[in-house]
Amino acid sequence: MAASKGILLVFGIGAIFGPVSAGIFMQWLGPTGAFIYIAAVLGTFTVFGIIRIILGSAVPEAERTIFLPMNRTSQAALELDPRSSEESNQL
Repeated sequence: MAASKGILLVFGIGAIFGPVSAGIFMQWLGPTGAFIYIAAVLGTFTVFGIIRIILGSAVPEAERTIFLPMNRTSQAALELDPRSSEESNQL
């Protein structure tokens, strides 16, 4: 729930300031300012991602779990899946 709240907050902030700052870029640089703005934002995201990869630590072995791929279905189908009980017993 907290992650969803954070994502919605960042989306809202971007929805407010994104068009305004893109408009400022376009006012300064003309129509190509939109492309320069998009390149600047994506470049910032790229640098942020690379920094997070380099400085981030790996998940400790004790906190790792086995990946269990699931099809889109209702919660009732989880009780019928024999793999789900086997996986939970192994943890």
